[in-house]
Amino acid sequence: MPEGLFTNNPTRVAEFVEKTGRSVVKAQTLAGRRMEAGGIRFVDQAVQGELAAEMLFDKTIYNEEIIGVRVEEFIKTKKEYYVCFHYDSSKGGIVLSFSVNGGKQIESPDFRSSNLHHLPLPVNTDVEWRIRNFLITIMENVDKNLVTFLGRLYDFFLKYEFTMLEINPLSLAEDGSYVVVDVVSMLDSSALGRHPELIIAPRVSRRNYSRSDDFKESVINIEDSRGVRTDFVHLGGDIATLSVGGALSLTVIDYIEKSGGKPYNYAELRPNASTGRIVHMLKTFLSSSQIKGLLIVGSVFGNMGLNSVANGIRNALKEIQPEYPIVLRVTGLGRELAKDISKGLQRLNMTVLRDETTLKQSVELIIKKAYGNTD
Repeated sequence: MPEGLFTNNPTRVAEFVEKTGRSVVKAQTLAGRRMEAGGIRFVDQAVQGELAAEMLFDKTIYNEEIIGVRVEEFIKTKKEYYVCFHYDSSKGGIVLSFSVNGGKQIESPDFRSSNLHHLPLPVNTDVEWRIRNFLITIMENVDKNLVTFLGRLYDFFLKYEFTMLEINPLSLAEDGSYVVVDVVSMLDSSALGRHPELIIAPRVSRRNYSRSDDFKESVINIEDSRGVRTDFVHLGGDIATLSVGGALSLTVIDYIEKSGGKPYNYAELRPNASTGRIVHMLKTFLSSSQIKGLLIVGSVFGNMGLNSVANGIRNALKEIQPEYPIVLRVTGLGRELAKDISKGLQRLNMTVLRDETTLKQSVELIIKKAYGNTD
């Protein structure tokens, strides 16, 4: 792949172009025909790269928002191909679709009918041999490196259980190497849990945020391993919360507002959130100077993986060492978890509550502590 990076910061684009020279700035969005819509810009100077990024951030492409840009080195290309491994129910299995004329017009029915060739690939067959013979029928010269690459791509497709893996284009560079210039992939959702090493990044648009800090904070929600999520929404107040369960999270926010406080965030832990995930989340948000108090509540920690939850919260607070007051209320199945969370945090201004203190009373207590009203 070309050397490059994904960013929402035009300054980083400028820095990359300054270092690399001629570069390509690509709008990242789920839309085809980006080149025709002005979503791909070629730049030679840093100032051009910064301007290109700024212009793209203000655009939509075919009504699709641009979530960021990828800036990458410009590749001098001798030839472009279109490659797509996918499942075809009419063929009863995996199919390789290939074009020797690239894929700029791949969405055109006329282009597909005259330029796109298809090769069924039954499992447990000599794939490279079949691909080689297939290419011989549609190309004048068949490069063994291309055959090898397509064979490895097929193995990659199977290993990670894709339902579709499209490279458009696959470029033959002037030095004879093959370069994956652009990729679109789809993964089998039923297999997500078997591949924790892959990161799924939901689409996050900076157009929804009035402040750059708000957008930066929202990015925590895309840095997640498969099958596990936590959610964070910045609300602009000063009483931070960490809750377990969606209904509980919303109830806490309602109580804070009705009690005269201003909620800093909505934050929810989902089932089986990892220690690293919790640490990352808390370090990202709870270091803000805007926060005057933190309320941690939960009543179903028993379903969450007690060790990972306790270790995540404790480790994060150890690193942050916040000066603002903290109220910790853990009840129900996980009530003993409070001891594990508070262990080693004696230096912090932390109050641990149990079942005898209601959720509303817990909210009122953190508001009093946060705003300096201890009467």
